[in-house]
Amino acid sequence: MAKKTGGRKRGSRNRGYYFRTGRGWYTSEGHRLLDEEGIHMQHSKTAHKVLNEAYTHTQLQPPQKKQTAKKKQNSVTMLEVCQAYLAHAKAMGAPKTHHDRADTLFDFCFGIPPEFRDKKEGSKPKRITAKRRQEMEEKRIHEGYGQKHVNDLIPLDIDQWLNAHENWNGGRLTRYNSD
Repeated sequence: MAKKTGGRKRGSRNRGYYFRTGRGWYTSEGHRLLDEEGIHMQHSKTAHKVLNEAYTHTQLQPPQKKQTAKKKQNSVTMLEVCQAYLAHAKAMGAPKTHHDRADTLFDFCFGIPPEFRDKKEGSKPKRITAKRRQEMEEKRIHEGYGQKHVNDLIPLDIDQWLNAHENWNGGRLTRYNSD
């Protein structure tokens, strides 16, 4: 003979929240029930009065949009990535490789030839005079991608950067793969 189950408790109703074993209290919409300090309520024997207050407070608050990982990543610029990469390359102890990649990434980020890069280690950046700025603008190769966000960079940007250097005939593939 089949065993009788307890079934639904008499007088129970949908209160708008429920308890998940091992996880805590949640609203019917799947949001966590939080106490006054904003801490997730996880004790199964919490008083219904406290739960009702927390549920009411949750319903009165406008829904908060979660910040996705993509938005966090989107705040990083190409210049920051290139600087971090160069710091890592320098720490690994390959001075020639660091020097060559620094020149290439300087070109990529700022769009001007590496001759304008300050190559002295640990020195303060030189102040750019009006004459020097004019020289830079005259020799500008492209607009530069340093201020572009990492997630906004597309393969077309890389192709345009490589195409801006007509004298890189043999080194095009090397530049693309090494950087």
